[in-house]
Amino acid sequence: MLPTPCKPLVHRCSQPAAAVDTVGAASRRRRHRPLCVASSPISASAAAQRRRADAVARMPPLAHREVMLALAGEAEAALGARLLPSEVPADVAEFRNAAGNALGSVDVRRGVPGSSIDFTLEAWFHRQLPGGGAIDISSLIFFLNGATDAPHFLMELIQGGPTSLVVLLDLFPRRDLPLHPDYIARYYEATGVDTHRRSLERLPQVRPYVSPSLLVRSLWSPTAVVVDVQCGEGREAALEEIVRG
Repeated sequence: MLPTPCKPLVHRCSQPAAAVDTVGAASRRRRHRPLCVASSPISASAAAQRRRADAVARMPPLAHREVMLALAGEAEAALGARLLPSEVPADVAEFRNAAGNALGSVDVRRGVPGSSIDFTLEAWFHRQLPGGGAIDISSLIFFLNGATDAPHFLMELIQGGPTSLVVLLDLFPRRDLPLHPDYIARYYEATGVDTHRRSLERLPQVRPYVSPSLLVRSLWSPTAVVVDVQCGEGREAALEEIVRG
């Protein structure tokens, strides 16, 4: 049985997504910008979810992918009226290599005119490695426009083995943070992002992740939460329990 602090890992990671929507909505209210409502948002959202589910169903089942699918569904339910239907072609919504050992799915949706959403992007990848094993990546990105100064949102889970997982959660700031302490207070301290980082790093299986690539490190904002979960050989169930919370 894992210690109690292990269980809410994904819950802690996913809370900032709701925080972004909340602070973004507050910022929009301050600017008195009305939202336009897309036509048939429910049917468009349902179609997008079916397309995503069909593509991901062809990939090996993983706990982290199920959690990200649930998070993507929650985001679509909350933002559906602010998003245009997907126009991604079929060979981008689902693709694979000739050998069939690499599968992927990418979807991009624009925000409706007048909303604060620039675009959303979700990506799902599975690749079997030549020496055995596989790498699986699930990504969700929400980029906002000038109607709000709320941070952009990125969450990515990278599983390179049955007992290892890299978690990236980044709220990209829209201001130079050292010059705008009020921005830090509004969007980071109020949403508890750093509290999530500290609670994650207290887990015995979790340590900070530092990419060996300077280019990759330069892509992360100073506010990014990036951790490496290592449960140890033969402890697949431990990783699944951490991910599912």
